[in-house]
Amino acid sequence: MNIWREILVVDDSKVFRQMMTTVMQPYAGRVHDASGPAEAIALIDERPDLELVLTDVVMQGGTGFDVLEHVMAKPDPRPAVILVTAFPADSAVQRAIRLGALDYLPKPTTIRRILRTFEFRGVPEPEDRQQQRWRSTGQAVLIDSSNESDAYVSWDIYNLSPDGAFIETKGPIPVGTEMELQLNVGPEQGRVTARVARVQHPSWIDVAGVGVVFLETDAGAKRILADCTAPQVAAESG
Repeated sequence: MNIWREILVVDDSKVFRQMMTTVMQPYAGRVHDASGPAEAIALIDERPDLELVLTDVVMQGGTGFDVLEHVMAKPDPRPAVILVTAFPADSAVQRAIRLGALDYLPKPTTIRRILRTFEFRGVPEPEDRQQQRWRSTGQAVLIDSSNESDAYVSWDIYNLSPDGAFIETKGPIPVGTEMELQLNVGPEQGRVTARVARVQHPSWIDVAGVGVVFLETDAGAKRILADCTAPQVAAESG
């Protein structure tokens, strides 16, 4: 179900742009991406159907505030702007809201948080189903190996097993996609390389997400998975 006609994702991390473009696709007619403020501003001027701009704050060649100020200088109708940053500060939040940003989210953010900013109610809230049948084990945080100081987006983990898990992405990620993830389970943290084995599309019954299998695990992840007793369900490809 489309909420927006067009969305623009702005970040200098290719990993983050690709992933956000993929998981936001079910909610928009078209998702564009830009690697920096200059490219984003050009797209904003070219695409009158843009209704949402999701932009990082700290980037090469400028900041998300440059994008925000350009949008707010345009006449209505203009897209809503959400800023996302790994370096949140009260003064920056106040500046963003004062300039007209819809929200200012810390990284790693979640698709659920973005949708709730718009009070999205296009499908039933997934908590009802989770309370009845599922229990969140922890979070899986997407990592860009070229910029490990910055974590980008996180998802809830379900059905964690030594071989894989189901992660609630709220949007489909193609089968075969490989991701570097940090697992946060209780006080423990660990890194895994995961491959998408199964896609669960969003519907009024099911939350959207993917079953993944773990290809590589570091020592921290091995400790987490050694204590895991959940059955392997979501990681199966069949």
